[in-house]
Amino acid sequence: MRKRIIINKKDTTSTTETEYNTDDTDSNFQEGGKVEYTSIVNTSYRKPRYGSVQDNLTRDEILKRLDNYIPLQTTSEKKILTRLPYFKTWIKYFNTKTRQFRVGGLLMKVVYPDYIMLVNTAKNLTWSVQLKDNIIYIPEDIELKDANQIEKEKEKEKENDIKNKLFELYKSGQLVRKR
Repeated sequence: MRKRIIINKKDTTSTTETEYNTDDTDSNFQEGGKVEYTSIVNTSYRKPRYGSVQDNLTRDEILKRLDNYIPLQTTSEKKILTRLPYFKTWIKYFNTKTRQFRVGGLLMKVVYPDYIMLVNTAKNLTWSVQLKDNIIYIPEDIELKDANQIEKEKEKEKENDIKNKLFELYKSGQLVRKR
């Protein structure tokens, strides 16, 4: 069963809609199958005094966590991020400027060649990762979208945009139905 996910960005809160109904028992879902994600910048999160768990990982622990992951170092290698499935791909990264490894999150959005958006679905938090400053790690067994699939998604997105614009014109009275 596949989900279609639509992400609407408002200020620093993202709304995600699914194409099927969700039951009321899932605390992450609100009415209508929407999940609210908040940017980590807008939370009151403060790092612990002696650093977070990922700040204190040893070299061996980092290498163990990167087992079965492929590094993407160059800009051309990072283009593959545009073919990864959203909300199904766990991304890890290493910041080359601060020399810090991060355990990452699920891929939410790709704005190639600038940045990617990751999400922690357990805490409903999002953050961006600059592509130029980081080595990105993706799972080696990930299934990539093929060119036809990407093209179909773009066409469907354009079609939905046109439908939405026509509906807005109809609602505002600028478009009438002929009889």
